[in-house]
Amino acid sequence: MNTLSLIRRLSALFLGMALLVAGNGLYGTLLSLRAAAEGFSPAVIGGLTTSFFAGYLAASLVAPPLIARAGLARSFAVAASLVSTVALLTALWVSESAWLLLRGLHGACFASAIIIAEGWLNAEAGTRLRGQVMGAYSAVYLGAWTLSQALVTAASPTGFQLFSLVSILFSVALIPLLLTPHDNSPDVSVERVPLRRLVQLAPVGVLGCLLGGAIINALLGLTPLYGHRIGLGSGQVAALMAALVGGALFTQWPLGWLSDRQDRRLILAATAALAMVITLVLASTSPSRPAAIALLLLALGASVMPLYPLAVAQANDRVEARDSVGVMSSLLVVYALGAMLGAAAAGAAMSRFGPSALFWTVAVLLLLLSGAALAHWCRRPAVAPEAKEAFVAVPASSHMLPSMDPRAEPQDAPAADGERSAT
Repeated sequence: MNTLSLIRRLSALFLGMALLVAGNGLYGTLLSLRAAAEGFSPAVIGGLTTSFFAGYLAASLVAPPLIARAGLARSFAVAASLVSTVALLTALWVSESAWLLLRGLHGACFASAIIIAEGWLNAEAGTRLRGQVMGAYSAVYLGAWTLSQALVTAASPTGFQLFSLVSILFSVALIPLLLTPHDNSPDVSVERVPLRRLVQLAPVGVLGCLLGGAIINALLGLTPLYGHRIGLGSGQVAALMAALVGGALFTQWPLGWLSDRQDRRLILAATAALAMVITLVLASTSPSRPAAIALLLLALGASVMPLYPLAVAQANDRVEARDSVGVMSSLLVVYALGAMLGAAAAGAAMSRFGPSALFWTVAVLLLLLSGAALAHWCRRPAVAPEAKEAFVAVPASSHMLPSMDPRAEPQDAPAADGERSAT
């Protein structure tokens, strides 16, 4: 089967996933805007992102056994139905404690639904075309999230309509997947590489995933609050979020191509340093210039969103190819932990120092990442180009996704040289 035929066969699955991701993108921005309108503190709004990723971690443990027991279609129906219900409960039960609880439940349900959809994709993709399917999946994921921000202007965030629209998107996402005639549970066995060993083998990769998770999700979770606090309307906030995520569509592959040919640590350090400069400019930009802020966020998204796949590629360069699945599974957990900590830290900073503290916090994290990558480059030799794993634009979405990565093919022989299994 050629690529076009496979994409056509998977079109219903891609449509369901696009609706699911669009609903989640709208829901995340809507929650921040509504929470700000209700007078929730920045620390609580940051806590909503932390709670989401706590549920995300829980899903990585619960969803695979559920798939094995109930099958893909029924498991997806349960997860999507629950996340649709949570969206409506959020509008009915407006309080800080309730939203923290519901956001955690939403994280668990949404992540489970994505895990199930990606597991289905993995079962259908096969080995030969997996890399191309991964690229199509990344484009669908980022594109749906970006386009979802246009829906924020459909109604007031203080009303019930947008929460209903989120619920509709989650519910309609069920239809394409349930109408697909196949229900083959993926045969995936993921044994995580112990984190201590991974830190020894690939410290820059682990730190990049941790700080990348903190940086990316602090921005995703709290940029809507920043926009609200500086006096922007819902449409302007949605434009900021679309710029932040949409910027990644322009740089994922060029940076990946460059990192396949140069030392990834230098690319990671330079990208983080550039993002830090943009962030400092953002922190100093007048709130009365929303167009300039949007352009800067576009540039910031283009530089921060590739940090996670660059860090993943760096980690895979340092281990044997047969360990790639376990490495990526562990790195996703590290990413989620970073996301929880970053959102909480940025929210607390905004509560104490004001809206621009979001960018000052992110700038500090970017400085740490750039400095650590550069310091490691000075101390350790580079991986030989022939020993590198190919860059893959990985959307940091689930626990099942590592098995789709084309780097995770079975290998009969270890890595090409000792550099890949030792620092």
